[in-house]
Amino acid sequence: MAGEHFRKIIQRAERLTDFYVHVRKSQYPAEITIYDDRGRIVSLATRWLADVEYTNACGSRETFARYVIYLLRWMRRSGSLVRLSVDEALRTLTRNHIKAWIDDSSDSKKLKASTIHQRESVIAAFIEWMEKNHIRDETDTPYRSGKLITKDSHNGLPQAISEEKFIRLLNGYHNESERCMLHGMYDTGMRISEICRLRNRDLPDEHDFDGKKGLLPIRIQGSKGRGGHLVERNSIISLPLLARIRKYHNSDPAYVRRYPRRHDPDNLVFLSATGKELSRPNVHKQLKRAAGRAGLNPESVRTHTPRHSFSFEVLMAHDLAAETGTRYVMLTTLLGHRDPNSTKVYSRVHPEVLEAMRTELFSKYEAACRIAEATTLAPLKHTEKRGHKTC
Repeated sequence: MAGEHFRKIIQRAERLTDFYVHVRKSQYPAEITIYDDRGRIVSLATRWLADVEYTNACGSRETFARYVIYLLRWMRRSGSLVRLSVDEALRTLTRNHIKAWIDDSSDSKKLKASTIHQRESVIAAFIEWMEKNHIRDETDTPYRSGKLITKDSHNGLPQAISEEKFIRLLNGYHNESERCMLHGMYDTGMRISEICRLRNRDLPDEHDFDGKKGLLPIRIQGSKGRGGHLVERNSIISLPLLARIRKYHNSDPAYVRRYPRRHDPDNLVFLSATGKELSRPNVHKQLKRAAGRAGLNPESVRTHTPRHSFSFEVLMAHDLAAETGTRYVMLTTLLGHRDPNSTKVYSRVHPEVLEAMRTELFSKYEAACRIAEATTLAPLKHTEKRGHKTC
């Protein structure tokens, strides 16, 4: 306890000498405030983040706040904030400033081009907001041409993973809780934020539906709703995964310790190996570690990879009754895309190729059976040690 108290004191002291983000989660959507290195509120960025919630997912706003802070830290180091308040500097930000920040991110930070492009896109959106609200002069915009300095390095199809490699990836985890969770993302197409908030009440009751094809509807509290609000949608879940989840709840000691009434509707479906709530950073970190142990390139596997794999399975599976044209409409609904154009990226696979794949009689249900059989870990077989070392 003393160590935790001392750590918090150090964090407060560091905040007085650096930019930082404060997130107030006691209300929904969360209230996000950016402070400068003198403990003063950066009002323009904070106001922008309050408006962003109307068009973006609440979880993304914390990321946007960090990107603004990265820019502000560079401005402080480079001398761009001399004799100017932070808000005044943001009002007079030029294209040369942004270009110098990008060069520093590439040369000094060694960041990937895709990461830098994503950060610039956020700053460009912030500047556009200031112009629309007459905080900046539109004639003096860094993006008069409408083009970003960086280029989107994303090309080609979304990176999916084959069934064989996914089995290897799951077997790279040391415990059943995380294997079951990642299998859930692969089987249902849920985003990482959605799988972390999934509760027992969202799971279907096998007795209430006709599961002749081995697939049942599942309720998902979807991310990326307007105003940061959750948007409920339905996707599909296979019976093998549902049975795996029931077994995990009944046999995992950490889950039973956290939830003695393990089938209570309000219980989270997935917990960490130590019985704690899942978080984005933890899921991402364990995924990279599992990929390394499985002999896969960690850079080739991301938390969105199972979702992409689900999409291609939906397009391939013969046990989902839909024609090629209507299948894309169905996929848009299952993925929770508000804009059907977001699903078009999967249409780059020619329909004839998809039909050829279906002639092999690929079954989503049978694939789920194979994955569960090859990767389900018996209780108490995991060996990974977690937590802080004790002296």
